[in-house]
Amino acid sequence: MPNEPSLQVKNRSLLAFFHLRGLGLKLGVSCSLMLLLQFRTSPYCRKVRLALGYKGIPFEVENLTPGLHVLKLKSLTGGLKTVPVLLPQLEGQPEAIADSTQILHSIESRFPSRPLLPADERKASSGLDT
Repeated sequence: MPNEPSLQVKNRSLLAFFHLRGLGLKLGVSCSLMLLLQFRTSPYCRKVRLALGYKGIPFEVENLTPGLHVLKLKSLTGGLKTVPVLLPQLEGQPEAIADSTQILHSIESRFPSRPLLPADERKASSGLDT
């Protein structure tokens, strides 16, 4: 139809994910784009949760027990013992991204719509450190 706007899909794997996610919800199966390993009360983990929510990226959280979290994180991060750790659930993505600043940079580069940072570089460089 000539008056209908055309829908262009830039990322077919993301479209396929949302199709599968809808199917998973119908079947009662959990399906998310990201898994966040975290402490529920950590401000760094909260920063990542807010960024994922702001960008509309589907994610799930796994709350870890302080102390015992080391057993899970060391093998995923190559020895790093701090949270948050983001586990992208997409093919071709890194297995684990540690440190909230690195996670935000990764989110921003992979999902540029709804930018987290201002366009001005000076303002942008101070935005992730808070």
